[in-house]
Amino acid sequence: MSSRGFGGFPISPQKDQALLSTGASYTAHITFTIASAKSLIAAASDGLTSNCQCECWVELKSSRKATTVSKTKVAKSTRNPIWNHAVDFGQLDLNDVDGIKLNLKHISGFSTKSLGEAFVPVEFLYDIETNLDKDGGAWFNVEPTADTPRHGNLGTVRLLFNPRAASQAASSSTASEPAIQPRVSGPTNHSPLNELSAVKACHRATPKPGETWYVVAAPWIENWLVFVSNLKHTNEDAPGSIPNHFLIDGTTGRLRANLRIKRDFRLIDGASWALYHGWYGGGPVIRVVVPQDCTGISLWMQSLQLDQVGRVDS
Repeated sequence: MSSRGFGGFPISPQKDQALLSTGASYTAHITFTIASAKSLIAAASDGLTSNCQCECWVELKSSRKATTVSKTKVAKSTRNPIWNHAVDFGQLDLNDVDGIKLNLKHISGFSTKSLGEAFVPVEFLYDIETNLDKDGGAWFNVEPTADTPRHGNLGTVRLLFNPRAASQAASSSTASEPAIQPRVSGPTNHSPLNELSAVKACHRATPKPGETWYVVAAPWIENWLVFVSNLKHTNEDAPGSIPNHFLIDGTTGRLRANLRIKRDFRLIDGASWALYHGWYGGGPVIRVVVPQDCTGISLWMQSLQLDQVGRVDS
């Protein structure tokens, strides 16, 4: 499986995390700082600057509601405002979040002019630690609104996040855990976002000597990746049960010879297998134990002869 995923979600994270259930509800403590903006348009009477304010809220899917609005102070006579305005929307279920809307405007007395708006999609929040730069922030392009004067470049706005602190505020987890914490709810239908996030949280790209890894038919993995690549996909688009029986010779009951990794099958870690098999069933279970004395994992995987090292559960 590639280390990069679909729809902006990586499949191979840098560290492990406790397994998420098929019906997980992803609750996050949404807190950040509206740090600054740069190269905003000039809307003041001098034609050179603006009195810049940024207001933001979280757009929710339920009944088209939104959270309360948080506003920065007005940074006067500048196109590169610095606000450092702390925002805390508390804990929200990301399944009900569309994203964070940022509305930038010029303030002059009792009147306002639009400087444009920016949007932080919920996908960014699901993979927040990967999306942040080394300083814990990210820049977002300012886009025009219906009231924004025509202008080629509307500038960018910068948010600073602290995902580890948010994680601690949302639960009693340790600082080594990611920001988005699962909270188990009841069983649900197949959800591309839930499943992709769960697999990304525990998937590992390569095994270690002595570990037991599991075999999945390669076409099924490809179908699952197509399923999770579109957040609008439903149960009808899900790949169905895992067809590992295609890897078995029907006459001998043994693994077929000349099976090739990637083309015919994939090796996955036990945590990912537990998720896939728990969601979709199928099988049979096929295990491969990495030799204890293996010194070159990549070379070992490339030369792997599944019919010689694979073990099929009866």
